[in-house]
Amino acid sequence: MHVFEDIETFSTRKLKECGTYRYASDPSTDVHFVCFAIDDGPVQVWRPGDPVPPPFIDPRAYTFVWDNWTFERRIHEFILTPRYGFAPIPLANQDCAERHALANAYPAKLETRCIALDLPFRKDPEAHKAMLRLARPYK
Repeated sequence: MHVFEDIETFSTRKLKECGTYRYASDPSTDVHFVCFAIDDGPVQVWRPGDPVPPPFIDPRAYTFVWDNWTFERRIHEFILTPRYGFAPIPLANQDCAERHALANAYPAKLETRCIALDLPFRKDPEAHKAMLRLARPYK
């Protein structure tokens, strides 16, 4: 079974300035929510304070697919596991859709990839702007 996961975060650090490792390991970085779907099932949402969902309690029976493996796995490792009790995901159970796309000469960015594959999925520009605003806490 596959778990398709997307994690939305916030931090006082700027990801583009400090890189994934420093961003994920910074004490100010935290998680707004985790969206995930198991195989073709409905999208589920986990928020801090919710119980840990079953795939994240015993991840060995699943393959976790992220679109940006480098970022998502660090957030899982540095935030979800120690702060919220998610089990560590074995490396053998991790996969990256972005890397598969690049290996097959498709664009790295998800939205551009959807256009190249003639898929109907598009990011909502206003929702994307709102998410970026939420990624930086107010002073």
